[in-house]
Amino acid sequence: MGFRERLNRSPKITFAVIAAVILVAIAYAYVGSSDSTNASDPKLFYSADDGKTWFKDSAYLPAPFDRDGAQVVCAKIFTDGSHERVCYLQRFKAPAQARLTEELKNAQQAGRPASSAFVAAGIGPTSIEVKAPGTERWIPINSIDQMAKVIRQFQTAPNGRLTPVEP
Repeated sequence: MGFRERLNRSPKITFAVIAAVILVAIAYAYVGSSDSTNASDPKLFYSADDGKTWFKDSAYLPAPFDRDGAQVVCAKIFTDGSHERVCYLQRFKAPAQARLTEELKNAQQAGRPASSAFVAAGIGPTSIEVKAPGTERWIPINSIDQMAKVIRQFQTAPNGRLTPVEP
């Protein structure tokens, strides 16, 4: 029996495989594969002004968080080859953010990668909200397919080619 047939016959195994893939994808999307100069303190981009400006800080900070009286969210930066810009902003819903905060603290103290906290906290795509800079509405994500579709809408460039910028 092939792999596909085995998945079709066992919904529990299928669910487990899909859940594992989604968790890895979320962790990768959040933390990325950054070749940071200091691997013990990986970085992400954040914005406190709706994407007008951005800064790097520790990947162990769960967005949203407050800094200097402003709410800070994760900023996903892309380039068209000549200009960098925020394509979309990302934050975690309150219940997930509370779990993630604790797991990120534990991961940092234990010297584990920030991405390990997503698995430990059970973070999936339904824990995320995204929005385009300059818009008011945060879009709750209900599935990994919806997340990919929404994010593709944000990633537009005159030449049609955008590349993620690593912190």
